[in-house]
Amino acid sequence: MMRIAIGAAAFVVAATGLVLSSAPHAPSRPASRPPGRPLAPASPANLAAVAILVGPGPAERAALRRQAVSAAQQEAKALARHPDIARREAGALILSQDGVDTARFDDVGACPASAGCARWSFGGVIQLDGHPVTWLRLSRGDGASRTVLVDPSGGLVDGAGEVTVAPDGRTAVLAFAGDDAAPGSVTVIRSVSGRLRRIGFVQSDCQALLWSGGGRLAMTCEDKGPTGARLMTAELRREAGGGWVLARTGAMDPRTLEPIALGQAPPPLRLAIPAEAARSGGQNGSGGDGYRPLGRGAPPIARD
Repeated sequence: MMRIAIGAAAFVVAATGLVLSSAPHAPSRPASRPPGRPLAPASPANLAAVAILVGPGPAERAALRRQAVSAAQQEAKALARHPDIARREAGALILSQDGVDTARFDDVGACPASAGCARWSFGGVIQLDGHPVTWLRLSRGDGASRTVLVDPSGGLVDGAGEVTVAPDGRTAVLAFAGDDAAPGSVTVIRSVSGRLRRIGFVQSDCQALLWSGGGRLAMTCEDKGPTGARLMTAELRREAGGGWVLARTGAMDPRTLEPIALGQAPPPLRLAIPAEAARSGGQNGSGGDGYRPLGRGAPPIARD
């Protein structure tokens, strides 16, 4: 499976005025492009994908690698930024609100040696519809992981991958490119009256790149076909009726990293909530994952 590493450095595409996150481990673009390969239109999705895939030069990539920190160090930094919201005790993560402990997430099993391990880590806090939303990572011993968002009322919604928030602060997207432990997915989450609601989900190996307003997100996706997998540029966009679709906008040349025009674009994938997830309620086995609410009723967890 192809991989795209999205780093923290940023640079500007002057022609569009877009600020993009670079990829520290992305390959460099060859000096010339093979003739006769038509380019796709210079859409924001294509421009974003090319710029991020090309990334900085070798020196910048080396500097970014030197700055890389372990997951434990990343959590320690996040905890230091939010000491009033989260703290770690031996084998447990504790969340607080207004000085009162509201939830406890215990590590389960012998981590990381056991496949039955479930370890929680604190990722940080995002703002969604004006409300603070804590996000956590649940990592398992078999290599699978989930991203869990916690709203101020204690409700939880989970998905997979990295979390990104639209510029208008109303929509969060979890995007996961997939790996040997789990398939990729795209999950759209919104806050309604202070409660998190998952409003769209589709299985697709994608990574988020760049928001354009509150309803368009440029992405790269891996498209699997009978002749193998290919890297595609894509756009996640909100429709007039409020639904979301994931549309492939072009293909990427694996040698040159240039976008290639498609003879016929595939139909968009419509994001929907599976019926079993929409009907589910309660904790859905979260007790087995070491989650325990403190001083309140157990909030529901919506699962894919």
